[in-house]
Amino acid sequence: MGRWGLVVNVVAVVFQIGVMINLAWPRPAVYGADHWYFQWGAFTFTGVLGLIGVAYYFAKLRGRPAAVLSEHRAQFVPTVVGAAEPIPGDPAGP
Repeated sequence: MGRWGLVVNVVAVVFQIGVMINLAWPRPAVYGADHWYFQWGAFTFTGVLGLIGVAYYFAKLRGRPAAVLSEHRAQFVPTVVGAAEPIPGDPAGP
């Protein structure tokens, strides 16, 4: 998408937030008027999960540098341009 990729992603995120709010909006006709947690459950659950995530971040992750695990790092395989024979272990080889 080139330079339009960021714009498309921002529009998609804003649209999805609107859809989530529309689906979770507390309507007595849909969720009933008997119990508050039926109407407000989606917002309550999302808020509790967000608070748990923020608490975990400040308790365990804050100040730690982000790094890629060694087993997830890409392996560098040197290649020679115009080589007559493939280099052993080269994923582009035959």
